[in-house]
Amino acid sequence: QIGFTRTYTNASTGGALAGDDVRGFLQVGDTLWCATTSGLSSFASGAWERRTGALSLAATSLAFHLDTLWAATALGPYQYVSGVFRAANAGHAFASQVLYATSSGLYSGTALLGAYRYGGGAWISQSTGLPSFRVTAFRDGPDGNLWVGTLGGVARFLSASLSWEPHPSQGPLVNGTQRAVADARGVWIATGNFFPPVGGRGVVLHYDGAAWSALTSAATGGEFLQTDDFAVLSDRSGRLWFGHCCADIPSRPRVDRWDPATDTWVHPPAYNIWALDQSPAGAVYAASAAQENGVYEFDGQTGALLD
Repeated sequence: QIGFTRTYTNASTGGALAGDDVRGFLQVGDTLWCATTSGLSSFASGAWERRTGALSLAATSLAFHLDTLWAATALGPYQYVSGVFRAANAGHAFASQVLYATSSGLYSGTALLGAYRYGGGAWISQSTGLPSFRVTAFRDGPDGNLWVGTLGGVARFLSASLSWEPHPSQGPLVNGTQRAVADARGVWIATGNFFPPVGGRGVVLHYDGAAWSALTSAATGGEFLQTDDFAVLSDRSGRLWFGHCCADIPSRPRVDRWDPATDTWVHPPAYNIWALDQSPAGAVYAASAAQENGVYEFDGQTGALLD
């Protein structure tokens, strides 16, 4: 029988930790650095020390590059020189979300503007090909390449072209869902307010039992409205109805009807639709949200407005 004994220490804002919202750690020599949203602290020789005198800005990530400690802050990357952190954000005077040091250089990921690489005393955008400009992580891969994690999936850096090569998952384009309907062709899922990081709003997912696909405005030449879709109906003739919602604007979210057999679209005159259903007699009903005036009735075959 083998036993392990460990001794833990702890710190909080009641002690020497700058803040309780901890975003990152980095070991440099015999010192552990801790990044918090209230500045930095360090742990060495068994004791925590508040280091807000060196950096009091919110810090979200730490990296060690060319014998220098770096911190990601709301004002961009800062570097540790002569006991204090100073701005090193030429070309990057905006928030850095994550820093990563690798053999090819120092990289910064941002929430809205993609990836940046440090060189020659300035930051240069390195965002071509990113699946999303919201960057959350970097790692060196077993293939020897730098990989990035984004809100839109992962990508591999191609040094020859200075661009990223996306590697999307085999799952759906969007993870959030609102309503679903099943027919002989599979499952159709309305995604409501959920939409991909790039490509615009309005997505209906389709799973045929083997693979995922998606209906979007771009994929249909604009026939499917680029607005959040909350309702989906597969009628008894095999046509699909989609209800978009919700905005009180001149170009109101509408209804789209698609016949996959002939790839034809019509757009019945109903707006801000929250739910769709078909009656036993064949009529299709579209229930509107608060911006409209109740329930619309349509001919199930022609799509004509009846009431």
